[in-house]
Amino acid sequence: MSRRIDLEVEHTEVTWGATVLFAVSVAVLALGHEYGFPPGIVGLGAGIIALWHNRARFRAMFVEFDWNSFAFIMGIFVVAHSLRSTGLLTEFAGLLHRAGLTTPALAMGALVWISVAVSSFMDNVPFTVLMIPVARDLANLIGVSAWPLLFGMLVGTGSGGNITPVGATANVFACGFLERHGYKVPLGAYMRISVPFTVVAVGVAHILLAMFWLR
Repeated sequence: MSRRIDLEVEHTEVTWGATVLFAVSVAVLALGHEYGFPPGIVGLGAGIIALWHNRARFRAMFVEFDWNSFAFIMGIFVVAHSLRSTGLLTEFAGLLHRAGLTTPALAMGALVWISVAVSSFMDNVPFTVLMIPVARDLANLIGVSAWPLLFGMLVGTGSGGNITPVGATANVFACGFLERHGYKVPLGAYMRISVPFTVVAVGVAHILLAMFWLR
């Protein structure tokens, strides 16, 4: 991991267009539910506008784009949607409840560390989409607010994705970028750095969640 990577310096013209587009997209996403704008449509529209804004480099962007990583992420979303459509997530929530997760503390702790483990090899965005209904169904079975379980799941998912190169979209694209420049990231070397920091961060967050949400 200490090997030096020499990358070609790209001189990019800085404009305000991307900043304005980003700010508008975030605002529309935040207010979209009030006006009936689906998040997918907002994202697609922002992408099309971004391509049009930088249309002079469209051919170069198309060639340089990491299509392998893109296909990998799309496949994960397909699997996530399939699991949700078949009702397996509701059954999974019931299984967790029958396994003994009958108190808020146990349920939140389990969701935190299950999320850490699973999101370490599954992209955290589709995993979050999968686990939101699981957390809500489990909270209903226990008879408590879903917020502690949702926040616990989000902490585990957001941090667990750092453990492996495939745990988060950013990791996938970053490692793909390095591989295209001749450097393959060894899994063992990566995890020697990622695991200790992730475990400490999640442990501290777990304690704080229990202190403030389970009083």
